[in-house]
Amino acid sequence: MSWIFLFIQIASANGNLSCNSNYIPSVASQVSSLLPTIVSDFPWMRDPGVIAYTQSDKAKKMLIYATNNRAAVGAQNSLGKCNLYVVKAVAHAGLPAWTGATAYYAYQVKDEAKKLGYRNLLEEFPEITERTAPVGAILVYSSEAKPNGCKDPKTNLGCGHIEIKTDLGYVSDYFDRRPVSDSTRTKFKLTAVLVPKA
Repeated sequence: MSWIFLFIQIASANGNLSCNSNYIPSVASQVSSLLPTIVSDFPWMRDPGVIAYTQSDKAKKMLIYATNNRAAVGAQNSLGKCNLYVVKAVAHAGLPAWTGATAYYAYQVKDEAKKLGYRNLLEEFPEITERTAPVGAILVYSSEAKPNGCKDPKTNLGCGHIEIKTDLGYVSDYFDRRPVSDSTRTKFKLTAVLVPKA
């Protein structure tokens, strides 16, 4: 199911998939014929460790918990507790979890998670994006520091953002079908696509 949704996301974004109701029967054939090509373009989707993680019970448990326990159901914006809600889902699933003492701000999770044994797929596969990241990946962003926005007083850096990629979108303390980097209010830059090491 996630492969098909990924294909539809990408094809729709590229204008390669018609959504006209007259062509709905052809969608299945477009997916069937182009899916092998789409998948082969993403080497991380063939990585044994990534496959094992995305199909694991822990990944499924994390996704269910995160989706059901987000704070702002239906909200389009973070409540400023993205890191708290993501780490709760991670810990609930029995995955290595960072703490507020070591990674209080979202942008800090990138380095802290590596100490806990996570892989940063962005370092291994620089072409990976928010939309092509595997389901279950934890996405970490840096952000610009705004005068009245959240920032780390020690470094003067923006707090960043963290969210989990799901089959249907992105979840932290809220859910959105689009990644936070689509925001027009604040500039976010993807700095890590985290999955635990197999």
